[in-house]
Amino acid sequence: MKDMQSASTTPSGMTQLAMRIFVALSVVLILAFGLFSIESTIRETSPLSRLTERMERAPWFESIRSEWSSDWSLLSLEDAPWVSTVGSPLPIASINPMEGVLVVNLWATWCEPCRKEMPAMLKLARDVRPAGVRFLFLSYDEEWEAPERLFKAVHGKMPSYVAVARDPLGKPGASKQHPDSFWARLGATALPETFFIKNGRVLGKVIGAIDWSQADIRRYLTELSGRQT
Repeated sequence: MKDMQSASTTPSGMTQLAMRIFVALSVVLILAFGLFSIESTIRETSPLSRLTERMERAPWFESIRSEWSSDWSLLSLEDAPWVSTVGSPLPIASINPMEGVLVVNLWATWCEPCRKEMPAMLKLARDVRPAGVRFLFLSYDEEWEAPERLFKAVHGKMPSYVAVARDPLGKPGASKQHPDSFWARLGATALPETFFIKNGRVLGKVIGAIDWSQADIRRYLTELSGRQT
């Protein structure tokens, strides 16, 4: 009789155990989904998300989701010849695209839109420097005399808060680019183009010359860095 009673209660006990496991798993899944939903909501309503959405609506901004290749060493670029002088631009060796926020501007002195946007861009670079945002002005001139004249004309002297380099593989014109030039690597189509990079991820680019004094751009870079100026 006892064996029959034990046999009759065992399935019921197993059913209760299965129900407890099912309820526990359900609670875990509900909590995980809830946390994911909360995180998604915070991310979607964060200042950076809102600024990114506004930037993406601008006709001059293109969102990008690509990685900065470990083979793309900035040390292959040519430092400005005046980089070792007092008050000179930052050396290329001090810039690491894999860490922090980096703005890379492709330009040349023979490009009129590049020259026109330079003053506002230099001011922006100075203003967001306390937030840890670094600027690299990558020249596609064939020599250094013209870039030096332009910087001195715009800034009065060589700016010490940006990096200035020349792409030795670069040529005037998109169709003439060496495949290992940064113009080709970044997928630029013309000058000027400006790329936003954070921790080795290329997030977007500005196509053509724009007004760099726009408040949204400064706020976007500051939020991207996670530090306030």
